[in-house]
Amino acid sequence: MNQYIVGHRGAMGLAPENTLKAFKIGCESNAAVVECDIHLSKDKKLVVIHDNTLDRTTNGKGWVRDYTLEELKKLDAGKGETIPTLDEVVSLVMNYNKKLIIEIKGESWEVVKETADHLLGYLKDNEHSNKFIIHSFWHEAAKLVKEKYPQIKTSVIMMLGLPPQKIIDLIESANADGAAIAYDYISPELVKLAREKDLFLDAWVLDYETTFNRLKNMRVNGLITNYPGKFSL
Repeated sequence: MNQYIVGHRGAMGLAPENTLKAFKIGCESNAAVVECDIHLSKDKKLVVIHDNTLDRTTNGKGWVRDYTLEELKKLDAGKGETIPTLDEVVSLVMNYNKKLIIEIKGESWEVVKETADHLLGYLKDNEHSNKFIIHSFWHEAAKLVKEKYPQIKTSVIMMLGLPPQKIIDLIESANADGAAIAYDYISPELVKLAREKDLFLDAWVLDYETTFNRLKNMRVNGLITNYPGKFSL
């Protein structure tokens, strides 16, 4: 499987995270893929923001789900940027002919399931589905997507110090195509096992030459960084 650079939250080291500006910078870099996070607004629109709450990344306060899309659009998401909808991000990324990783977020399974269900509706007959990878810390959410749309690539996110075979077992139990794993927990043995099973591995987050090169030389597939354009393959 080929290696590729992934712009984390667009390019969060270079622009306000998960904003159209960040995705534009990520797409104009040498990243083949950019990654975003989704939540539902009060009026059930898929919006791109990392946290469940507005406090850290905007000038708003409280839960994302307590605001309508119109209300969310009035907030400053950093340097005058606004919170984009998933559709806006998809349109931008597809115009650059890049791939998009969509992370399903949420603080409880009930919230995650509702977000996943709305994403499934969005994915129905979507002409760009071959350029999406859907992943989540909630492995059941990735499994739901794979069961509904087997043609769409899915992965599970992990930050766990488990034996390599156990990690492979978790990927397979979710019927996923691969995993995004915190780089400290990736070993040559895991990469070998994944390759034997035709599963891909993405490593996050690689912002320093030493870690980027170590994981690149280990031959993980996706190299996720906040600074796309800083590194090369």
